Amino acid sequence: MINRRNKLRFPGLYLIFYLSFIFLFPQSVYAVGRAILITEWGGPGANDGELNSPNGIAADSAGFIYVADGYNNRIQKFDSHGNFIKKWGSRGYAEGQFSFPGGIAVGRDGFVYVADWGNRRVQKFNYNGKFIDAWEVPKPGGIAVDAGGFIYITNPFKHSVRKYNPAGKLIWEIKGSIQEGRFNYPEGIAVDSSGFLYITERNSSHIQKFDSGGNFIGKWGKSAEDAGTEGVYRIAVSPSGLINIIKQEKDGVKIFDSRHKLTATWVKSENRDYASVPPMGAVLDSPGFLYLVDKKKQSILKLKTPLTRTPFKEKTYTKQIPGVSPLSVKYPYSIKVSSNLSIEKAKETVQNLNESGLTAYYFQAEVTGKGIFYRVFLGYFPDENSAGSFNSLLPEEYRGRIFYTPYTLELGMYESKAIMEEEKNKLINSGFYPYIITGFSGSKKSYRLILGAFKTEEEAKILQWQLNEKEIESRLVLR
Repeated sequence: MINRRNKLRFPGLYLIFYLSFIFLFPQSVYAVGRAILITEWGGPGANDGELNSPNGIAADSAGFIYVADGYNNRIQKFDSHGNFIKKWGSRGYAEGQFSFPGGIAVGRDGFVYVADWGNRRVQKFNYNGKFIDAWEVPKPGGIAVDAGGFIYITNPFKHSVRKYNPAGKLIWEIKGSIQEGRFNYPEGIAVDSSGFLYITERNSSHIQKFDSGGNFIGKWGKSAEDAGTEGVYRIAVSPSGLINIIKQEKDGVKIFDSRHKLTATWVKSENRDYASVPPMGAVLDSPGFLYLVDKKKQSILKLKTPLTRTPFKEKTYTKQIPGVSPLSVKYPYSIKVSSNLSIEKAKETVQNLNESGLTAYYFQAEVTGKGIFYRVFLGYFPDENSAGSFNSLLPEEYRGRIFYTPYTLELGMYESKAIMEEEKNKLINSGFYPYIITGFSGSKKSYRLILGAFKTEEEAKILQWQLNEKEIESRLVLR
């Protein structure tokens, strides 16, 4: 199985750094940069992490990558480094089974939508692969989901694009070819953060833009000025609205922005030819890393470009203290006091507990299909018995359930309590409520600034990405 990191470089790869753009209102600044292959994973096969004719690829807000593994008739989930997380599906027509899955998309609510091409339907799952729903769609190709949960699906053979509501009810359909605002073999499809729809066509080499009501906005391709976009049929959009339209050529790749202006070129190198990317085989994650499906090598490529923002600020609060290991599980148990839809209620509970001399904290958790909850936890305990004994001594209104929550986010380790308190207050002002775990190395005391208590890595990474958005450095550790 392929799994290479920071080993391949492309000396022929140069990138124009595109700083700002608004489609139809051109204002751009360009600079030359270089892209780097961060990692490659996969390889032909049917084992975990291996691929057989991969097609669609999608990224969720927590940074996980989902791949429609075509002839293996399954969906595979990876972290952003290419580590295998889980899989679901097999060949068949029952719920959760597939017949050559193609397009795949993840909504902001965390639901995963799969174009089950051979079974002529779209299936909906939660982020763990639990089947939620399915509805009939004739020969679904590319698929995209907007911020409101509406689903857009291409049908290349019927030259059509359809919009469905979150319950699978058809809202509108645009079909036909030749005319402006109609299609000639539409395949790739994506929605930007403003709700605009971008559709690529194989036979006409057109890229068309629509609003969420299906109204035609503009198109480009095949004119003398835009001859460089002929043959384009891959498209990716980041949550921030960055558009990447990818064209395969004999000598490499061209990448365009939303105004159909060339922003990047990846030429063939001595190390490898350009990947054979299927129509739905490109996606951008939140920091702007570009992921491509290489159908020829049955692998996934992750590229960092000058457009990729660094997810963490590089800064060190204080040196690590020998003998205090942040990676050993010492306090994996917590008491869950409450779970509230109201942030004010959660803050009030934490304040009351802290004023009583207890270590209470809350954090935001997005529960798929139910919304955002604010969970209040209390304490950190080495075993279930000590957590239970402490829980029994609490006032009845604060007694809760014991949870095994070994994962947490570490925000810093300090020798100085004053510096630690200063950083803690900064986090509170940013809307995060950390707590402190103390440790010793000989006679020296250390303070670990900790945020949250989680049952799984996936839950922790959701909060980590929320910290990233505010450029707050953290790392996932065992508590």
